Amino acid sequence: MARAARIVGAVTVLIWAVVFGWFLNEWVTDETVVVSSERPLEVYAPETVVAGEYPNVLGLSTEEAQRVLSDAGVELSRVEIRDVPYVGPEELVVRQFPASGTKVGDERVVLAVSSAATMPDLSDASEGEAKAALAEIGAPVTVVDQYQSGAAEGTVLSTDPASGQLVTGRVLLYVAEPLSSVYLTELEPIASNCRTAEEAVLAGTSQSEAVICQPEHGKTPRSVTYALGGGVESFEAELGLDDRGNPDAPVAIRIYADGELVLARRVEFGDSLPVEVPLMGKLQLTLEAVAAGVAEPGALPVRAAFGEPRLVGSRSAVDRLSEGLVE
Repeated sequence: MARAARIVGAVTVLIWAVVFGWFLNEWVTDETVVVSSERPLEVYAPETVVAGEYPNVLGLSTEEAQRVLSDAGVELSRVEIRDVPYVGPEELVVRQFPASGTKVGDERVVLAVSSAATMPDLSDASEGEAKAALAEIGAPVTVVDQYQSGAAEGTVLSTDPASGQLVTGRVLLYVAEPLSSVYLTELEPIASNCRTAEEAVLAGTSQSEAVICQPEHGKTPRSVTYALGGGVESFEAELGLDDRGNPDAPVAIRIYADGELVLARRVEFGDSLPVEVPLMGKLQLTLEAVAAGVAEPGALPVRAAFGEPRLVGSRSAVDRLSEGLVE
């Protein structure tokens, strides 16, 4: 009895195996193609080849792509293989023409297959032109803004990897930043005994933004110091004596960068002297005024003025100053 039961059980399992095999054969046909790739390409997987339409063969090897095309009814005599420089693994399909989903016709099928890619020469190219050239070789791009004196805004300064070197992954694109500026009157000084947010009149011309220092003869000079952060290109201002101050006491104006005297001017009433001081790489700027004469008792105070005082530099450097991120 037990032997008969075992025979019945075995026959039942066999029957179910045959049924399942028939069902599986109907469900998974020879037309099912799994397209997979480790490349950063737009690949649809799994993808069923539809007779009469070009399949998606991106990311496949040449042999795999030809097999899939043949399954779709494409004559391999019409398939042309072209090597193109492309970032990543070599000998994989990175472009195809006609595109997948297009009805199969009599046109030639072109498969672009990846080969080693080198960095093109992008000197003086615009950011847009450089991105387009790198997209052609499939290179992901990170743009790094960088300031360079005299460089046209938005042009490529350099690349990493450099021109002619092998490209194996992400490319750093260094692009020229525009110039920007900020008034000293908008910044918080790190030390000051001057008035840092006033108006002035120099030689009859109004200066809506000014730093005013009022030195006294025989006493400590008046000064103000600002942090620069090393990214500022220059300091610009109009130097003079405020028309509303003492007209009889000249002043010695001195400008220091990192403690080093970089400019000294003697100014008298009626002067309006434009100055531009290079500051690239400097960390601190100090403006100083020293009384050079003797004021009469009861005379108006001496008002040494730095009119329209601006720091000029790259956009990123000026933004850091404006946001108070430089100490």
